[in-house]
Amino acid sequence: MKQNRIGKFFKDLIIDVKNNPIPFIISFLLSIMLFYYISNISVQSLLMVGDLQYKMNSKDLFIIDKKPVKVRVTLRGTEDNLKLVNEDLIKPYIKIDATKPGYYTYRIFLDESYLPSNIKVSKIEPSNIKVQIDKIIRKKINLEPDVIGTPADGYAVGSIKFTNESAVIVEGPYSVLSNIEKLKTREVSIDGFNFPYVTEVELENEEIK
Repeated sequence: MKQNRIGKFFKDLIIDVKNNPIPFIISFLLSIMLFYYISNISVQSLLMVGDLQYKMNSKDLFIIDKKPVKVRVTLRGTEDNLKLVNEDLIKPYIKIDATKPGYYTYRIFLDESYLPSNIKVSKIEPSNIKVQIDKIIRKKINLEPDVIGTPADGYAVGSIKFTNESAVIVEGPYSVLSNIEKLKTREVSIDGFNFPYVTEVELENEEIK
């Protein structure tokens, strides 16, 4: 008997919907909107900023002209959960799976394992980034000291020597090293000197080690 009443109820409901579809559709949409409003009434948004991290799969590849990138991340959650978030927990990253040199565009993700539970990522800006990938090579290159300045009156530069070898094995991007036969050091000033001078020197190009 009870099943018959339930069956009759749904049958009458279907007939009413067919005869009056517009009121039913309006009621259905209002119900969805009300449900969405109630479910989100306690949810808030929070904008955080994190430094982009580069995750390389290959040690033989190198990112050309890699610069710090600030990524804006919008989070959604309850007020109590959002209070637990600080910028140390915001770790955006790209996973570089390239196997050869070239230009690649990667989507930016957020490592959500650091976030409290029930917090969702609603937006990441920028959403992707373009990088140039090159392969790492090793090469033996002669060093060329870059000496600037003028010694004290009555003095002149007699000779410039390296205490060790004047050639070094360096490591860097193929696009940089392939056309280099000599490598300049950073500037060494001898301005006003009147004595022998020994100093450590660094390479001018920061992409080469």
